[in-house]
Amino acid sequence: MRGILHAPTYTTAIVGTIVLALLVQVVEFMCTSGFPALFTRILTLRQLDTASYYGYLLLYNAAYMLDDIIVLGIGVTLLSRHRLQEKEGRALKLLAGLVMIGLGIYLLLDG
Repeated sequence: MRGILHAPTYTTAIVGTIVLALLVQVVEFMCTSGFPALFTRILTLRQLDTASYYGYLLLYNAAYMLDDIIVLGIGVTLLSRHRLQEKEGRALKLLAGLVMIGLGIYLLLDG
């Protein structure tokens, strides 16, 4: 991330951002592909007409993206009004780390 932020040219920054986004998507796809596969299999077994099938897929995608759209909207709104200071950035990193540790503990204890 620091390398992208301090890239010598915009082209380098854009290419770095695209590569980072693709890598994140690959990891996210591996973590979240089970439920969509199950959902589409259930729709296939129901033998719905074409409009209903694609309607349910559209509804699923809208629900799946809703939280992302809300978080993006909040982030864009807040960051357009106020740039994070170093202290706030550190607090955000700490919070993100604590959430990851909490999720890891939950997964270890739940399994």
